[in-house]
Amino acid sequence: MEAPFPFEEKRSHGSEEHFPSLGSDAHPAQEGKEGDFLCRSIGAMVAVSVGVWLAAMALFGAAVRFYPPLLSWVFGTKGQALQSSYVSQPALLPPVSASSTPHEAQIVAVVQHALPAVVSVIGETKEDENALPSTPLPFPFLPYPPSIKEGSGFFVGVRNGKGIILTNRHVVDEEQASYTVITSTSERVEVTRIWRDPFLDLAFLEVPVAPPATLSLGSSEQLQLGQTVVAIGNALGRFTNSVSVGVLSGKGRSLVASGEWKAEMLEAALQTDAAINPGNSGGPLLDLTGKVVGINVAVASGAQNIGFAIPAEMAAPALHSILQEGEIVRPWLGVRYRMITPELVEANNLPVKEGALIIRGATPKDLAVIPGSPADKAGIEENDIIRKVNGIPVTRSSPLGFLIRRFAPGDTITLELLHDGKQRTVQVTLEKAPTSLAK
Repeated sequence: MEAPFPFEEKRSHGSEEHFPSLGSDAHPAQEGKEGDFLCRSIGAMVAVSVGVWLAAMALFGAAVRFYPPLLSWVFGTKGQALQSSYVSQPALLPPVSASSTPHEAQIVAVVQHALPAVVSVIGETKEDENALPSTPLPFPFLPYPPSIKEGSGFFVGVRNGKGIILTNRHVVDEEQASYTVITSTSERVEVTRIWRDPFLDLAFLEVPVAPPATLSLGSSEQLQLGQTVVAIGNALGRFTNSVSVGVLSGKGRSLVASGEWKAEMLEAALQTDAAINPGNSGGPLLDLTGKVVGINVAVASGAQNIGFAIPAEMAAPALHSILQEGEIVRPWLGVRYRMITPELVEANNLPVKEGALIIRGATPKDLAVIPGSPADKAGIEENDIIRKVNGIPVTRSSPLGFLIRRFAPGDTITLELLHDGKQRTVQVTLEKAPTSLAK
């Protein structure tokens, strides 16, 4: 029998030395007893050594902590240097409180003010049993799982005792889905009504509970690049009440946001480097006064810290009309246009570098000026260039639609335009947008 540890036992047979093996004439039982005894002896020695070492370290630590002069007696001047280094070394970082600076105190105050009003929005769509599922099922005999969509929103008002929540239209765009919101107190509430904006990626939800808090819609017009902004939302659909802080990186951005085979044109969007992740859509972007300056809507793929929000002032008229009339009412001019760019100027030799060129759409049915519309009544024609709305220049950062939506149906506005190369001023009375224009 081989010993349990690799030690060697010598035996003398005359003048030869050999080592026992399984094939030798040694006595296996006797060898086993000797091996066990040796193992126990080694184990005891190791245990005693470890114990002595630990005790020595404990005594050494006590000497350093409670009796530094002992080190000088043992180690001389080196001990004194060690003592000085150990005793007088300050902490690396001072303790940091949540409001250690006025700037941080402002951010904390904004978050504490806003969190009670922020909700998670969850949509559930059941698969049609007669239709093929969007993804193959590993077990075809099982029921089709529901499709889940998650986003964010926040309370902005009360109508007939019921809370009104602002979010993105693409968060609640499934007509057949059922939607639930989860409040800051973890209460689950069914959405009873949805208003979807026909022109912007905005939607309003009605829930049969009074909001624990509401947020006020401010304006982004006076914001300066570099100002601090705070984004709150249901990040990735998993991390509720996620807070990120950044700055306003840009204003007046025009882009096409796409996802799930859908595309949305965004005009005059705000750009921020505050982290906006999937699931943050519909959440608030706040300034340090606690007012909402934007509604988080999109993030640039393949980039870092480039997120976008719809300016809050673009949502205010729709909210007002819901609270007053129970529906979204948008003003309507009745034209199709394209914002002038340097490429468009060069390709068509246009006489101006900014403005909105009235132009027909991709099909013959997409007329430049809708017959019977306010624009048609005011005499606006195809290829006219609208340059100003009530004295405000029409630019790529302030496009025509953005300026028109600041007014209400029935308002009369002044348009300065270029018609056949000549300056012209017209008065237009805006009307309520037809329901047929809803997306």
